[in-house]
Amino acid sequence: MTPKTAEPVEIDGQTLDFSGFIDSDRDCSVTYSFCTDGTLYFLMNDRVTIWSYRSDLQLTEPEQVAVMEITDTTPHFIWKLIAFPNMDELFFEGTIGSKKCFGSLNAETGEMTWTECYDSMDAVDCNTGVMLYDEEAYLLGRESVVLYWEQGNVSRIPLKNSKESDSFVYISPNGAYICTLMHSATQENRLIIRCSIYETKTGTFCRHFDWTFQSDADSNSGFRYLVIDEETQCVYLRNIDS
Repeated sequence: MTPKTAEPVEIDGQTLDFSGFIDSDRDCSVTYSFCTDGTLYFLMNDRVTIWSYRSDLQLTEPEQVAVMEITDTTPHFIWKLIAFPNMDELFFEGTIGSKKCFGSLNAETGEMTWTECYDSMDAVDCNTGVMLYDEEAYLLGRESVVLYWEQGNVSRIPLKNSKESDSFVYISPNGAYICTLMHSATQENRLIIRCSIYETKTGTFCRHFDWTFQSDADSNSGFRYLVIDEETQCVYLRNIDS
């Protein structure tokens, strides 16, 4: 948000308004995340410096965590910030020059670490971390890799087939498993979807199963809803044709 032009937003019954907090002469943007433990984290960015803060929702006593001068090799804009309960490391997405990046911001020390990634990496959060997958890997002929960020640590999950990530990739609530959906066709041109399960932390392939639909491969059929139950180690899917 840009404080000089953005309307106040409502979070947890409180009005969040940065306009009175930031110097109106500075052309700043703000990226914020409200954690379920009641803490507000936000970054101010004027394309020269990034200031990181921790505060309450009323912005009565914002605590400056760190100041980082922007250079050619550091993130110059951060558009997504995700905080997790009882975790010092915050996840962020941003840009370095013309390249996309993701990384970690330590809420206690202000230390930032980051990694460049493809523009087509989509981020999906769960209760414990964030998964990133390359949805254009198959289209652009490169290896498809799923990344999982948790408390500043990044795990790498190489997929068996790059086409597995050209649809949505699902992650279980606490980050234990991911499930990919790969679309194909039978000789009779019926839609077939292969669901593949991997362990997130180790990247280990668990198993896959195939489902053949009565619809044509180019129809608007398939699975539209998927849940991974970690306790029962089951995958639940909704077939939109039934």
